[in-house]
Amino acid sequence: MMKKTKNDLMTGKAIYPVSTDDLRVLLSGTHSVLRLAAKPGEAVEEFMRRAFNDALSIEHVAQSTWQCIIYISPKWKKLSEDAINELETYIDRWCMDSEKRVSWGVYEDTSLHSPEILIIANKAADTEASDEVEDLVNSLIIKDYVKIDNDIQEEIKQQLKENLLKTNKQISKEEAEEKICNTYVPDGIMNNGEYYIDEVGHVRRAPSGHENVVLDSLKHMRIVYITKELNAGKDKNDTYDIRQDSFCEPVNYIDEHNFSVKLEDVKGLNKMIAYTFHGIIQTLAHHDKPFLEFEKIGSDDVLKTIMKYTFARINVKSTGGSNQSNDKEVLREAEKCSSYTIKRIRNLDPKVIVCCGNQNNHNFILEDFLNKFGFHFEWTDIPGVWIDKEYGIIAIDSYHLSYVNYGYSEKKLYDDIVKSLYKYVVRNPEIIEYDEYCK
Repeated sequence: MMKKTKNDLMTGKAIYPVSTDDLRVLLSGTHSVLRLAAKPGEAVEEFMRRAFNDALSIEHVAQSTWQCIIYISPKWKKLSEDAINELETYIDRWCMDSEKRVSWGVYEDTSLHSPEILIIANKAADTEASDEVEDLVNSLIIKDYVKIDNDIQEEIKQQLKENLLKTNKQISKEEAEEKICNTYVPDGIMNNGEYYIDEVGHVRRAPSGHENVVLDSLKHMRIVYITKELNAGKDKNDTYDIRQDSFCEPVNYIDEHNFSVKLEDVKGLNKMIAYTFHGIIQTLAHHDKPFLEFEKIGSDDVLKTIMKYTFARINVKSTGGSNQSNDKEVLREAEKCSSYTIKRIRNLDPKVIVCCGNQNNHNFILEDFLNKFGFHFEWTDIPGVWIDKEYGIIAIDSYHLSYVNYGYSEKKLYDDIVKSLYKYVVRNPEIIEYDEYCK
């Protein structure tokens, strides 16, 4: 167990290796592990300064007598003098001229998208970590995907408001604010909390507060669906927070506090997202087993998957549209906030992106948006499967999943996504790493 723990911590290529003997001894005693990640676009020096300040604010880290500090870079480049100074400053502040022991190392891990700092510290004999401090440690170890995503969405809304004020000189700031509020469609990491019935009788899901924990556990199995836009009705303002989607309908309904749910069995977008998500999870977790055929999937199994895991859905266009999407218009609007959307995807650090934008054998989401604004997806030898080798992300070229309402069979749409992925991972099993959470 000790060997596995040590190996898990020392991932990537050693640029300046830590002492394995030191690490083994340190891990054998009472210790804490603090993992801090850079924010999107954050300079290395700024990240180090913030991370080390956070570390020193934790009592049993500050009062430890032995630390191992590991800097992990997604793509190695020589640390600047300022970055080295930040490390030296932290060590000086922590030691405070007392006799303390420190070792440090530098590693490259190409599976990461942002730098990370790992601090392993022993707990001083006279130091008792409080629950409050432990909570702080946990909050720092687990990246706050939800907060980062929400912050970026606020930036998108601000950008949309500024665009509206520039193009419509007659509108006031208050009117622009109201319009954006009415037309913006919150999306992203799906809620996986309690079910409830909304005011019009839909089954929704509340945030659990554990979405970050689940995502962190699914390091190698994070899935993002990228769709076009929300059908927001004739006036394009019939919007809602799609993170609340439950993919369920009520059964044995008595009142909003007394009901059970079953998976939606009506053909449509939500059903196909639920079934393909289940199929992707099963493929990534069990690609050594036979392919899971659509007709053999039980709705109860899909529901269990939906309840256990979470994923993200992002509309490439952030405001509502009508029931008939115009791809050129969607793309034109999406481009205005492209940098923010790419930041959101980077934050989620997906393994698989399902791009629901194919029409006439051209997927504008994949080819005209993702590849134009930051990714480098290439064809593979499996039709419909693309790969970004730099980030190790698989992209699936898919029709919009609502096409089941327009003559496409559920099985065909499922196979286009899940069977294509299955064929690829069978041929390339090295690209998949197993997550303990999936046991």
